[in-house]
Amino acid sequence: MIVDLAGKTALVTGASRGIGLRLVERFIEANAAKVYAVCIDGEGLAKLKERLPQVETVQVDLSKWDETVEKLSPLDPVHALVNCAGVVEYTKTGEVTEKAFDFHLDINTKACLNVAQIVCNKLVATGQQGAVVNISSIAAQKHPPDHLAYSVSKAALDHLTHVLAIDYGRHGIRVNSVNPTVVATPMGVKMWSDPAKSKPLLDRTPLGRFNTPDDIADVCLYLLSDKAAMLNGVILPVDGGYNLC
Repeated sequence: MIVDLAGKTALVTGASRGIGLRLVERFIEANAAKVYAVCIDGEGLAKLKERLPQVETVQVDLSKWDETVEKLSPLDPVHALVNCAGVVEYTKTGEVTEKAFDFHLDINTKACLNVAQIVCNKLVATGQQGAVVNISSIAAQKHPPDHLAYSVSKAALDHLTHVLAIDYGRHGIRVNSVNPTVVATPMGVKMWSDPAKSKPLLDRTPLGRFNTPDDIADVCLYLLSDKAAMLNGVILPVDGGYNLC
């Protein structure tokens, strides 16, 4: 299946590395008319811009609501949005602090709402249609040990996806979630490099491996394309069958 985004504008948050960076590259390969790369990492965005000069970069701290509105509102209408920015830290039940809980909710949930509203409201105002993909996690349904704040933030994101799919779907804007297990990004490798931790998860995964960034990018591109025209409000596990076991 060839996904062609010719004539469409795409925006990716968390774009300087991992899944976000791969999505930027894949959007260019899919002939997107314009690609916005959004991230807090100024150095990472500078390296991306040097390698891919056609990409427009926006440095912003997505945890700051008003700053995000100020930076993203002037952009052109975005037809393909991936909320990819995310954070994860160990948060053991009984030891979760307010700071740790807010940290996860601010980026993994609130920032996704803020960016989605900015993008979708502009599409509605200009009478255009589009699609949003939120990068969630299998942890929204299957809680891994010591990930309380992360799991809750991703479960909230999935419910947010459902609400946005209903409310913006009436305007021809589709909203879906992609829920991977571990993805072999720098963050994923750091969190799951210990075989004692990763082996039980892999043993429960029929396909026997973790995701690659391309595994996730492929699914995102499909959901953003016209090939998925009737998919709205889907919470899609990309987990190699982990949910079955």
